[in-house]
Amino acid sequence: MAGFRSLARQVRDPRCDLALRRYSLRKCLERFAPYGHRATWDHLCSRAGFGPEDRSPDPARLVAALEELEEARSVWLAYEVEFAERRKKEKHDGLRRPGSVDDWHRLTWGGFGVAWCDDPR
Repeated sequence: MAGFRSLARQVRDPRCDLALRRYSLRKCLERFAPYGHRATWDHLCSRAGFGPEDRSPDPARLVAALEELEEARSVWLAYEVEFAERRKKEKHDGLRRPGSVDDWHRLTWGGFGVAWCDDPR
């Protein structure tokens, strides 16, 4: 199974077939989808200027959508590092179980549902 960065490389690679580039962007959402898969896809499409059902979008628009997703993912990954460092210190200080303040983090592990949206419209 390919990871986010590998899929991102495929989206950017002009030698790849356009269908593969679009598919790879969709697969990136299996690794990071802050609004849920459908709502994140809809958001990226509208911001980049192509339709969710467009089977042959402009490659530059695919890359623009990917860049927005990567930027959001970098913010999430920084948060994850900060969270891990804090929990390590808490464990060292004897707090073995996360407090209720960490319930949100537990429920959004991996960057899914960070800002859940049931209806992409």
